[in-house]
Amino acid sequence: MLVIALQYLIGRRISHRYLSQWLIAGLSMFMLGLIGFGLSTSVLGWVLAMAVFTVGEIIVFPAEYMFIDRIAPDHLRGMYYGAQNLSNLGAALGPVLCGLVLASLPAHYMFYMLGAFIVGGGVFYFIGASIKASHPA
Repeated sequence: MLVIALQYLIGRRISHRYLSQWLIAGLSMFMLGLIGFGLSTSVLGWVLAMAVFTVGEIIVFPAEYMFIDRIAPDHLRGMYYGAQNLSNLGAALGPVLCGLVLASLPAHYMFYMLGAFIVGGGVFYFIGASIKASHPA
């Protein structure tokens, strides 16, 4: 319901001009949502953390396609979008990795792992942007 209510309102504001700021905002919302999950002691806390995390998703998903469109050379754009689908591999491995962490470490380590993946993803976004900036087409 939150996605339906906010997707258009937020999505129409995302632009190439402020794409890096939008990505930082979205990734920050992911991190805040994870922190909320890790620290929450009530159902209301989990609901609020989920809402914050969901707003991050509403920002990051359209922004990542705009980002790919920005960095991909015209003749390789299809290949870049195809490579983006490797994120489905991460979606499949996520539950496996979380299960392994939950089975072998205290539960809060799962949030550390997920946070590390968010930071790592952000680093890759900005490496791609800096490479494109130093080698314009």
